[in-house]
Amino acid sequence: MTVARSGGAPVFDVEEVEVGGDVNHEFMAPTEVGEDLFVYAPDGTYAANLEAAYCERPEPVEPGSQPLVRAHTPGVPGVDDLSAHLGRRRS
Repeated sequence: MTVARSGGAPVFDVEEVEVGGDVNHEFMAPTEVGEDLFVYAPDGTYAANLEAAYCERPEPVEPGSQPLVRAHTPGVPGVDDLSAHLGRRRS
């Protein structure tokens, strides 16, 4: 996926499709108006039309297979901060 900037807004090359024997690219950019909704990762690693978006399902964990751990979290106000503090991926 290619990410470019146009006037400060990200523009995503989100899909390669074959039309009439040629490969064409679909580009999306955030605007106030438009016909489609799309989602994108702020770091530019993922973008997709909302109809085609997917997410990864986490690996199942057997209940009780991992010990519960107390974590001291003073001054950690939100989920992103907590993820960074614990060194875990946000879920």
